[in-house]
Amino acid sequence: TPVDYYSEFLNNDIVRMMVVETNRNASNVLREIRLNRSSRLKKWYPTNENEMKKFIGLLIWMGLAHYPRITDYWSKNILYKNAVAGQVMSRNRFQLMLRFWHFNDNNFAERDGRLYKILPLVTKLNEIFFNKKTASQSLVVDETMIPFRGRLLMRQYIPNKTHKYGVKVFKLCDKSGYTFHSKIYMGKGTVNNANNDLASTSVVMEVMNNHFHKGHILFVDNYYTSVQLAKNLLVRE
Repeated sequence: TPVDYYSEFLNNDIVRMMVVETNRNASNVLREIRLNRSSRLKKWYPTNENEMKKFIGLLIWMGLAHYPRITDYWSKNILYKNAVAGQVMSRNRFQLMLRFWHFNDNNFAERDGRLYKILPLVTKLNEIFFNKKTASQSLVVDETMIPFRGRLLMRQYIPNKTHKYGVKVFKLCDKSGYTFHSKIYMGKGTVNNANNDLASTSVVMEVMNNHFHKGHILFVDNYYTSVQLAKNLLVRE
């Protein structure tokens, strides 16, 4: 069923990580700021795995049912009234969850770099992507855009893409379209280039790391193509 597939990828391990880091973040924030008597933050209490699953479910549903504002999902106005949001959790609780939602310990910011806030999530998802499907012989490396027009250090503008503004992601896929590995573009420092390779070569070598010596045929466009990449791949079959 769709729920079974969903649970395979957003599994209990990932949900548990979100719970731990969200509670940690809330505790740190509330300890460091002075709250006035009427502050909604005073109503925070630790979340758990069951509530986190409900929260994520609401986020997915909101991505399908677009309302002008978050508060409209709980509105009693006939234009917005629905039988979903209010039955899952209250508006105030949802906004508190959204305020503290976290995937990593802030103490690791320097160690994990620009992507530290979501690095554990991306790492776990890549492990799951690799383990859930056997890759076909033909693989392709290309980039895609996650649409986003807000303020973000990693936001890119690529005029020839359908979505011109957003976050650029390098992906390794097979002919079915399944993604085996994804890497978010962060500008300078996107790859750990210890061998002084071209940046494009380093991206390919990183996303292909679990697929060497297996006889795959790799397709790339002219952005990635180089003699250096050909030599690197040749010795790794």
